[in-house]
Order: sequence, then structure tokens, then C-alpha cells
Amino acid sequence: MANDDDTHGTDHPGDYDVGYGRPPVHTRFQPGRSGNPRGRPPRAAPQAQDLAGTVAELLDEPIELMRGGRPVRMQVKRAIAQQLVNRAVKGDLKAFDLLDKILGRSRGRAEDQIRLDRGGDLSEIDEAVIERALRRRSDTPGGSDGEGGMLQ
Repeated sequence: MANDDDTHGTDHPGDYDVGYGRPPVHTRFQPGRSGNPRGRPPRAAPQAQDLAGTVAELLDEPIELMRGGRPVRMQVKRAIAQQLVNRAVKGDLKAFDLLDKILGRSRGRAEDQIRLDRGGDLSEIDEAVIERALRRRSDTPGGSDGEGGMLQ
């Protein structure tokens, strides 16, 4: 070692050994200057959007589906509605109940329609069974009365 002193400000750069922990004087940080002059890059601002807005955007996006062997473009919400209607038509009662809730039909109108459809051909036992089923349906969470279901 030629010089054990730290020669940080010396005019003779060759007067000391360069090695581990001893960089050349001209590459050292200069006093009064930052080692990171531009600073840390700013973080991207988070998108302030609520869940409902995000879902609404996603439902409006176009999607391409195969229909009758041909590609068809439609909005996501239309594709979901089509699937719901198809399942209800095939006899899926949960899909039918959900469709009924979406359309906003009241339980009273549905019960009145059932009473009209029955006519007079049912026995008293059949009438009692139907009445009990309607009462049980209105008492259960998720029944057609709009209480306790997922969509409110």
C-alpha cells in the first residue's frame, strides 16, 4: 500500500491503492451532490373507482360468442341475460326466480296468477298443498318476496 490515508481530496490520484472499499477518487460521490439527482420516480395514482362502476364497465364491454356456428358480438350483460333466460326456459327454478326478481314482479301478482290458473278442477287437498307451498315459499329466505335473497 502506497498510502493508508484516505486521499479523497488529493490532487495526486495515483498516491493510493484502488480496491475493495476504495473506489477511484474521480468516481466517488461529490460533496453536496445527490447520488440520485432525479429522485425516486412517482407512483402511478390509483384509479379511484367503486366496485359498482367497475362492474358496470365490464358489463358494457363487447364479447364474441358462437351462435348457430357463427361468431356474434354482443355486450356481456346481454350474454348473461340470454343465459339466464335460456336456463329459465329449460326449467331451472333458481334461474326463473332470479329472472322474476330482476323483472320486479311482486309476489302477490304471481300468487294471484297461480290462483287464476288453478281453476275449479282441484280438490280441497290439492288447494291445501298449494297454499302451504306458497306460504312456505314466502317464509324462506330467498323466496320470491324479495327478502333475504342475494339481489336486493
